[in-house]
Amino acid sequence: MFENVLYQNATEQLIQAIENNTLPQSLLFFGPSSSAKLTTALELARVLSCKAKKQGKWLCDCKSCAQHKLLVHQNLLLLGPRDTSLEIAASKASFIEAMQKNAEYKEATRFLFLRSIRKLLLRFHPVLMQDDDQASKVASYIEPIQEILEEIEKADEIALEVIEKNADKLIDLTLKLEDQFANDTIPVLHIRNLSYWARLTSSDGKKIVIIENADRMLDASKNALLKILEEPPKHLSFILLTSQKTALLPTILSRLRPYSFAERSES
Repeated sequence: MFENVLYQNATEQLIQAIENNTLPQSLLFFGPSSSAKLTTALELARVLSCKAKKQGKWLCDCKSCAQHKLLVHQNLLLLGPRDTSLEIAASKASFIEAMQKNAEYKEATRFLFLRSIRKLLLRFHPVLMQDDDQASKVASYIEPIQEILEEIEKADEIALEVIEKNADKLIDLTLKLEDQFANDTIPVLHIRNLSYWARLTSSDGKKIVIIENADRMLDASKNALLKILEEPPKHLSFILLTSQKTALLPTILSRLRPYSFAERSES
């Protein structure tokens, strides 16, 4: 497990806690930007939901792992502000180049391209957007993006020219979606909506909530989150991510087990 996270000791600590069955329900990943906090959180969500006997292997082909790797699992919520445009643009460039060369790693680049876009789409999850005044406008962007993503998933069946046009459309649509509707903070409505969702039992196992840049919560959001952190449902795991640990309320910090992520060199 955590084969896709490089040079972070936190993963060894997480593996030990998982194997010893001592992993708490609520965790905090803190450290500088680009230190793999989100990658680790998404991978932990997959591992905790894995249905296989040998839990957590990256190449596990159980249904739950497949859905988590594509970021389409119904029991995953991801929220919090993040600039996704650079990652989407970079993964798109790698994908198109690999398709043009018919490179042996083209499937990997397609996988990364799909994930980069879904990291954005998850922040507009229907659960989070419930009762949001912008929901219908957001949907007008989400629907065509989802349609094109389905085409990209079948990229081997369509012409390269069509693939390139679809990728360009995705860049345009995702930029507009992020520019017009992405939040700089974490609205209290999102916390209230996830709190309601979190308390609903699921027939598909554990629910995971990942809150990125948790330090950007408004005061009302912090207080709403604290209520569910005090008595989290047994089937729920919280993973908060931040580069500014001290910006979180002490009462919230006291309910999270911290895992430190170090700054990595460019190489």
